[in-house]
Amino acid sequence: MADLTGRLYIDGKWTEGTGSEQLTVINPATEEVIGTCPEASVQDMVEAITAARTAFDEGPWPNTSP
Repeated sequence: MADLTGRLYIDGKWTEGTGSEQLTVINPATEEVIGTCPEASVQDMVEAITAARTAFDEGPWPNTSP
């Protein structure tokens, strides 16, 4: 399987994140470790939430109808 050691995806960009810990990612079907990812810090979460709010408020989502 490909190496899935990754980064955080925030505001359309891959970032290393500012947290100091790494989380192990496990495939729930096989319980096999498939990679790691950074544990998001509060700063990372604020950036992600702010980007999501901006995307919702200023992006195409609020202007589409079902």
